[in-house]
Amino acid sequence: MLEAFRLWLTDPVHMDIYLFFALAVMIAPLIALSWWYHGGARRSPGGRALMREQADNPAVNSPLFLMRNLATAWRMNRRVMSGAYGGDTRRRQIRLYMFLALWLTACVIVFGILIWASPPPAG
Repeated sequence: MLEAFRLWLTDPVHMDIYLFFALAVMIAPLIALSWWYHGGARRSPGGRALMREQADNPAVNSPLFLMRNLATAWRMNRRVMSGAYGGDTRRRQIRLYMFLALWLTACVIVFGILIWASPPPAG
């Protein structure tokens, strides 16, 4: 069965279909996750406080501010996990981590199949 799948991917049309599927696996869950997280955060007082703090400390897209951005994110995460923003926000954050672990596993599998099915380099 695996060999049949590898042969199926040798056809350029099938490879394009699989690449589209792989990109959908990589992008679509993160869009859905963002909608879910921000929608839920707006419904709880702790989530709104967290979003306000995030708005007050925007990430600066510059290598010079990388450590400041990471320190701010780390501090906010510690406060969420300690329950400073309430139990609902903490549960939402834990679900986010579980979803991201599943998403990362799915990406590794989907793109690993592409690596496995690719022909060996000539030479």
